[in-house]
Parts: sequence; C-alpha cells; structure tokens
Amino acid sequence: MSTAIGTVTAIKGMVVAIDSSGNERVLALGDVILEQELIRTGVDAQVEITLTGVDNVVALQGGESWLVTADTYTPADQFPSGDSVASVDAIQAAILAGQDPTELLAPTAAGAPAAGAPQGNEGADFVQLNRTASETTPEAGYETIGLSSFVEQPVSEEPVQPVADEVPPAPEPEPEPEPEPEPEPEPEPEPEPEPEPEPEPEPEPEPEPEPEPEPEPEPEPEPEPEPEIVNLQLFAVVDGEYVSANTIYEPGSLALPGQSPEQGERPALPTDGEYVVLEVDENGIPLATQPSGTVTVNIGQAGDDATPGEDFSPSGSQQVTVGQPFFVSAVDDALSDNGESLTLSLGGGWSNEGAGVIVNYSPNAVTTTILDETDNDDPQDPPSYDDNDAAFTFQLFAANADGSLNDDPSVINEDGETSAYYIVLAVDDSGTPLADQPSGSVDVSFTNNGTTSDADYNYVSTTVAVGSAFSSTAVDDAFADNGETFTVALEGNYSEAAAYEAIAYNNDTVETTIVDETDNDDPQDPPSYDDNDVAYTFQLFAANADGGLSDAPSVINENGETSAYYI
Repeated sequence: MSTAIGTVTAIKGMVVAIDSSGNERVLALGDVILEQELIRTGVDAQVEITLTGVDNVVALQGGESWLVTADTYTPADQFPSGDSVASVDAIQAAILAGQDPTELLAPTAAGAPAAGAPQGNEGADFVQLNRTASETTPEAGYETIGLSSFVEQPVSEEPVQPVADEVPPAPEPEPEPEPEPEPEPEPEPEPEPEPEPEPEPEPEPEPEPEPEPEPEPEPEPEPEPEPEIVNLQLFAVVDGEYVSANTIYEPGSLALPGQSPEQGERPALPTDGEYVVLEVDENGIPLATQPSGTVTVNIGQAGDDATPGEDFSPSGSQQVTVGQPFFVSAVDDALSDNGESLTLSLGGGWSNEGAGVIVNYSPNAVTTTILDETDNDDPQDPPSYDDNDAAFTFQLFAANADGSLNDDPSVINEDGETSAYYIVLAVDDSGTPLADQPSGSVDVSFTNNGTTSDADYNYVSTTVAVGSAFSSTAVDDAFADNGETFTVALEGNYSEAAAYEAIAYNNDTVETTIVDETDNDDPQDPPSYDDNDVAYTFQLFAANADGGLSDAPSVINENGETSAYYI
C-alpha cells in the first residue's frame, strides 16, 4: 500500500494525480497525496501540498509536474529533528572553539572504502569537509510561497444603446394575369345513314320422324348367394375341456397334501390360465375345422376385483388368433387378496370379416378366479403359512430424538432423568431401512434385567407407530443401583397385517443401561459424591426408657446407678 506523504492545502484550476498503474484522479482541497504518484497541473492551475511531518510546502504552477519519490521528500520518522539540531549545535561549538568540525562527524555509512564500502571506481578515495567561511543565501529549487489569486472587478461599462428593428419594405403588387382566349366550338359530325334490313330466309321443311326400335327383353336376374355365417366364442381350457370359468394361483402357492395326488405330495399349482377363441355351430359346439384370422379379446373389465398389472398380465384389448390358445398369468404380490376375479370377453374385429360373411360374436364371457398363498392358511390344522409372501420385515433400532439411527450404546441417566429413544422400521433383505415406510403400528415390550424394576424408568406405551421414535426415561432415586439394564424388544402385531399375506419381524433387541449418580464415585481420587441423592438423614436424640424423646438434660446418678437413654 502506498504511503500518504502530504495533503492539498490550496488549489486552483485542474490538478490531477496519476498512480503507478496509470489511474488518474482529480485533486481537490484536502485530498491526500500518496508516494509514487505523479502530480500534474493544468495550464492555468496552481496547487500547494503540505508535506506530512515536515515544515515544508511544495507549490506547483501551471504546466508543472512532480513525481512524489523518496529523493524529493524525507519522511519525518526517518529524520529525527533532535539529532539534526544536536549535530548543528556541535559543529557551531567546534568552530567557536577553534576546532576542526570534520573531526566531530561520524564516518558515512556508504561511499569510500574507509566508510566500509567495497573497492571500486564508483566511490571516492576520501571525503573531506573544510570550512570556507563563505556566505550564501539558502534557497529552495522551487517556489515555496503561497498561491496568489486576483479577481478583476469591472470599473465601469459602456451602456448598450437599443437599436430599433428595421421595418421591411412593403412588397410590390404582382401583375394580374391576362385572360386566356375562349376555345372555338368544334363542328358537329354528320349523322350516318341507317342500313337497309336484310330479307328473312325461307323456312326449311321439317324432316319425317324415324320409326322407334322395339325394346330388347331384359335378362332374368341371377339369384344372390346365401351369406356365410360364422359364430365365434371364447373359452377357458381346463384339462383339455372348453369351459366358461377357471382358477389360477399366484406364483409360489403350494397344494396341500392330497389336493393333487397325481402331482406329488406338495405340487405347485397352475399360475397361468389357458384360453382360446373357436368357431362354433348353432348349439355352441366347436367345429372340427377352425378358420384363421385374428380377433380382439378384452382381458379385464370395470368392476373386476383383480387389478390389471398388479394381479394379472396381460390386460386390456389383445389380438389373438382364432383356434390358437393364449394365456393370462397371475402376478405374485404380498397383499392378502385371495379370491379376486377377472372377466374375459370377445371384442369383435375378426380380420376375415368381409362381404358375404356374417360374424356373430358370442356374449358369453369367461370368469377367472385368482387364489393367493393365503388360500391354504385355513381351515387346515395346523395352517400352511410356508408359501405366504412377507410384505414387510420390521426391525427395532436404537435412535436419536429426531428418529435417526443411533449406533452408540443405549444409556439413560438418573441425574437429569434423561431419555433413550427407539424406532421400528421396515427393512429390506439386508436390514437397510426402506425409503418409504408403511403406516400402522406394532407392539414392543420392556423387560427388566437383574435388579431393575419398573420404578427405575418409565415409558409412554407399548404400542408404537412405525417410523416414529419412542422413548424410555430414567427415574431419579436414592438407591445405589448404577448399571441396571432393561431390554426393549419388538413383539409384532402389526395393525395392518390383515391386508397382507405375511409380516416378518426381526428378533434384534436394544438393551438400555441406567446410570445413577454413584457412577462417578470410583475410581476418582477423591471420588465425587456431590451429585449423590441422600436417601436418609440420621440424628441422635436423648430419650426415655420407652424410646420416647426426652427434652430434660441427660443425667445419670451413681446412687442407685441410674441410666440415661438415647435414640
């Protein structure tokens, strides 16, 4: 940062300061002058700069410039005036005493080799100071007097004589134009003679009428061919039979023992339904020979229990080939939705339909029932739950008050009656909490370990909301029971379990330790007992023989060897 060396104390006209980067600023009265600035005055400008710490003024006239460098000023802190006065006083005293003043001066810090400078041709061999007794008038190399200014005042002015405006001359009248001569009238044309009428031609004689030809006899119309009638009907195929209803199972469903003996003890049940569109006769019996072409089938209708895409697939309008089987598959899910159904019907649009063909689409629909893994849960004894799909796995975690997971040991303190927090979350197969947590509640339990009792802590409820933190709080007492523990466990009983085939519960528990005020009694030296709770305060009293308190002075006598009592 540049050093401030002075201040503008008088200015007239345009004066600018230019820094080393070429930035220009216009100076005003009171502005600070910085080192390494170039001060430049205008043609008619003047400026006075009072240097900081020096009784000196730099004055610049119009057109002059000054580069503010160290060789043009001396900062006050680098030139102690006390040393200067002392040096001058010493030299004057030496002259008056007839001594050589040069002997009093200290050697210079640089220059000749005698002063410590290196050998070379840039310095002098020696420096000698002699008194010449000459006199001169000290003058600065530039003007140091203040600025002068003079404002001329008018002495008198010649009055200005008003000049009357000249009147413009009146315009001369324009000469009137001469009247134009009237044109002579054109002569009227002579009328043309009317043409003579042409004679009318004589009428031609009318031609004699030709005899009309006798009409040919019309051919007899050929008989129209009878239209072809095609009857199409949709069927479900079960064990090779064409039926109007069938049943399919969600993937993973297992047959109970004896349900399908020919397929083994626990065979898998069919998850795909088979269907076909056939041409039938007037009695609904499929024909031996089937036509080709495609037709539209609607899979699923409004009002069905089963949900397209979630319970079965494909869905909607599908093109199928007449006489060729097509399939609809059950979709496995964890919902308890046993017995839902869907409807399949013909939609028309047979590709071979054309002229001479009448197509009748049977309105008979096919109903398909979907059974899930809960179908075999009841009334078997015991029920079969092995094939049920678990919708969620719930797990208990130690938590912070905001519900975030806490990896530190679960601890509560009697001092301040602090709380420990827990949370139940749905997790994936690796135990990582799901991003979207289900609603509902589950049951948890608090089990005392060892000497722990219900009086050592409390909690709000054993039914807690999934995804929300719940807590237990220490109860401050005077018992020295530091380190007692209790266990928090997930018991299950998910409130919305009925909507799902199965719910899984992780067996992990959280053990919470209760820390009381004796925890810091040892091994501190000395131990800290200040925070311990006082259970009792004991006091000694004077008493009677029956234990009642005695307010009399406690006295015993040797005569008779009486006794004094205390309690």
